[in-house]
Amino acid sequence: MRLLKSLVDFSFRRSLVADAAGILYGLWVLAVLLHWLGWIIFGAIIGFAPNPASYWDSTPTAPWLPILIVLLGWIPALLAIVAGRAVIELFTATVRAARDTRESTELLARLVEQTADGTGAESADAADDLIPPTRTHGRTHA
Repeated sequence: MRLLKSLVDFSFRRSLVADAAGILYGLWVLAVLLHWLGWIIFGAIIGFAPNPASYWDSTPTAPWLPILIVLLGWIPALLAIVAGRAVIELFTATVRAARDTRESTELLARLVEQTADGTGAESADAADDLIPPTRTHGRTHA
């Protein structure tokens, strides 16, 4: 639901990347694993194909190729998954930093406005009433 709200938010207050980070990561892992599977299939086709250098000889070209791809192909796949995770975390952290900065700016503007009006913020208690509670791991802290 949040993903759909982000798609139609023309004020850009919601971030599509932050809301869909889990989906994007899952799609990335699936794409990397399918790519590795494609290489295994490609290696099997090429490896067990008849030798093109000889018309009469039908021995496989490189039957060890799919085994090599299975044994060593997980390394670049793992590196691609780690790199994808790092990129998604970078985007998510950037969006969160921008959101926190916007909230801090709005809070500061309210404090300045109330101080200029003389309607509050004379005491620390009045300023604390303006500060919204922070969220840490799903729990609200005052």
